[in-house]
Amino acid sequence: MPDWTSLPAEARLLILEFLAQDVGNKTANTAQGRRRKPGLAPYATVCIEWLEFIEKRNFHRLKLKSSCLYSLGNLGVRQRKLVKHIQFCVELGTYTCRDCSTSQPVAIYTYNGNITKRAIRQLLRTLRTWDNDIDQIDEGLTLELSVYSPSDSHHAFRNYNHDLGAWGRAWEIHDPRHGWIHGQRVSNPRIEHISQVYGLLETNFRSYLPEVKVVTKLLVLRQTRCYLSFETMCHILEGLPRLRHFHYEMWRRIGGGNQEITDQEKEMILLFHLPGTLRTLTLFEDTNEDINKACASRYLLFPSRKREPQEFLGEECARTSLHLQQISASFLVDAQHFFQAVQPGWVWNNLESLALTSQLLTPSADPDETNDMFFAAGVAATRMPKLRLMEIWYGAKGFAGVFRYNRVSAHVSKITWDGSWNLGLQPHVAQAWVDVALTHTGFEPFWLQTRHQDEDTIRCHGSAIERLGLMAGVVSPVSLEQMQREVI
Repeated sequence: MPDWTSLPAEARLLILEFLAQDVGNKTANTAQGRRRKPGLAPYATVCIEWLEFIEKRNFHRLKLKSSCLYSLGNLGVRQRKLVKHIQFCVELGTYTCRDCSTSQPVAIYTYNGNITKRAIRQLLRTLRTWDNDIDQIDEGLTLELSVYSPSDSHHAFRNYNHDLGAWGRAWEIHDPRHGWIHGQRVSNPRIEHISQVYGLLETNFRSYLPEVKVVTKLLVLRQTRCYLSFETMCHILEGLPRLRHFHYEMWRRIGGGNQEITDQEKEMILLFHLPGTLRTLTLFEDTNEDINKACASRYLLFPSRKREPQEFLGEECARTSLHLQQISASFLVDAQHFFQAVQPGWVWNNLESLALTSQLLTPSADPDETNDMFFAAGVAATRMPKLRLMEIWYGAKGFAGVFRYNRVSAHVSKITWDGSWNLGLQPHVAQAWVDVALTHTGFEPFWLQTRHQDEDTIRCHGSAIERLGLMAGVVSPVSLEQMQREVI
């Protein structure tokens, strides 16, 4: 009698893939409405082949809270080897409508800091026991850290959600008390609402965190909207001595905080707290126009609603890039400052990908300054022997543009301008980039210029990123989708 093993291996795999895809849809329509499916786990009892397939799927990516750490610590060695990505969610204290309209008390501020401190310390203690598994260490583990309150999306920021699968339709949001009428925000959030979601989070670690060698990639995405203090980020980085990839999406500091001091803290992280093992670095600073308006009306010292990158941050990014394979810095660094900092003897022996924003890439920018920046970028690129991709871009509501150098193969390179306005390169600048292509491939580049006419569809910087088709991974796909869903 034919059984499961009598099927060809390809057919068995197709069946299992179909099962995983079907069960992956967590809900199903029934006569009584939508119900949650039980998941893949019950099917693991069919046979060993099914067990191995399902365990690999179920353990590949774990989404955990603090209450899950005991179970995480009890995983066997075989199951640990299947884990490639841990998303660790630190849930802060909840708050009511009465709380969201008042400034956060010191007691709640301290309480949330203690929650975060205990959770991160316990997580690293648990993962430290995985360091004995040499195979796991060699391959490395991705740790994604999220810090938020479940109440954040229940008040003024009803269009926020940490679970894309649970995202409702914007027009269904109706909460006049918090400024929402039939899916439209009719009033800016109050500063008290903002501080509940975007306020400073200070953990006050009094000792070093456990060192965890198994983690080689750290993600902190924009859905962590609270401002993790400089001390908190330094302790976390120091606890990950084998970190190879750091992807950090931060929010522009709100309230009366001094932006220059905050930028100096970021510079200190770049100077002293990135491990020597680091190979790729992604920095992305997000902002929200509604929040900027509310803060500007409340704080006399609130900086311009337009971000003004500090020159010293560009200089430090340039110096840091000398030892990296990939670096992307968006909005907190300006490409002009990056290339101005380049010293004559610098050579980027390992750099393969570079992505930077510049406020000189706007329709009203001075063409001479823009050309000077591109010339400096071209001169630097000739000293980047492994460079495959360079993107200098900028985008906001109503416009977007990217200058892209792409070495397609050993003998082919392309230089592209894609923007909502025409870019005119002066002859000496164009020649500088011809020299780049000749240095890398031995042949002149292909030139492409595209002007798109759909400015009305660019509703925010997230729309600009999608429209430009940026290749450098300047922001995570989840964050990009969140940006566009949150635009009302």
